[in-house]
Amino acid sequence: MARAPDANISATAAGLMYGLASADASDTLITAVASAAMRKGAPKDLAGAATEDEDPSEAQRLTKRIEDIDDKQDFVNFLKMACANRQTPEFNELYRFLLSVFQRCDRDFDGLVRAEDFDIMVEMAGAIPRKFAFAPSSLESFASDDERMRYRKNAFAKINASGTGAISFDEWLNYSYQHICEMTATLDEKKADLGMSSKERFKEWCIKACRDRQSPEYKELYNLLLSTFMSGDKDMDGKVNVWEFDAMVEAAAAYPRKFGYAPPSS
Repeated sequence: MARAPDANISATAAGLMYGLASADASDTLITAVASAAMRKGAPKDLAGAATEDEDPSEAQRLTKRIEDIDDKQDFVNFLKMACANRQTPEFNELYRFLLSVFQRCDRDFDGLVRAEDFDIMVEMAGAIPRKFAFAPSSLESFASDDERMRYRKNAFAKINASGTGAISFDEWLNYSYQHICEMTATLDEKKADLGMSSKERFKEWCIKACRDRQSPEYKELYNLLLSTFMSGDKDMDGKVNVWEFDAMVEAAAAYPRKFGYAPPSS
């Protein structure tokens, strides 16, 4: 059974999307037009500039894509703002990200995602909070692939309230946003500092990271060490030579030295 067109998509917008697609327009442009047509009360225009009713300083607050946020505290602040109000730059960026994930999983380009692609769509979206240890990995959550697929099948059925066997973007957006807001409500901004706020906090963070590889602290340590490797790999060849290694060790040692847990190098 075909899904009825959304009443909020005008005939002009739908015609423009069809014309662009027929003219082999770029994916970026098609996505932008689709986003504008589907959005209900968007907080910004397509260029991301402040509208007449929007505070220009708020429009300039967000400068990074979700995928480019590397600081845990920044990510917590981003989520808090996105979940507090849909009329914010943060929600606008969250909308863009969820739409881009949906677009990648819509393999037949019909505006819908079916059950066989839902699993990878969830995995793609979940990679961001997992980066900051805000969500467990699939390997940690499920004992087997069969268990994971059964769980995702049930979740898909709940999201697909229309019972068509395929979910539209608005269903994906509403499901994801509700889930994200519930998760965000449990986050404590005061503990999003990688243990760098005090000597005792850093000690506690290190102990937890070393005792359990499935702990949030271990995943934070992994990303921290990975970032020091990237800073050491000056020629970006995926390797660190003896000279780069020295700089990499110095960068990693700066954290325990800050609290007196490691001697200076000289």
